[in-house]
Amino acid sequence: TVARDRLAAFRAFLDDRVAAYVAEGGILPTLYLDGGLRPDGATEALVEEIALLGPFGAGNPEPRFVMPHVRLTYADRVG
Repeated sequence: TVARDRLAAFRAFLDDRVAAYVAEGGILPTLYLDGGLRPDGATEALVEEIALLGPFGAGNPEPRFVMPHVRLTYADRVG
């Protein structure tokens, strides 16, 4: 429990500690991937094969792939 008159000091303490932790690289997002693909490997046939691994859900998440050396220039959210 933090006394009301010490709340501002406690917030300042937490802000300082978290900022130092982040500056040291302590909080980095983690991206879990299932494999890498080249652009010519991302085919409709691959999509169909991956669909056979379904149904996807809590115990069987959809696979995620990375395409190294490919830069996304535009994305639009659909749905």
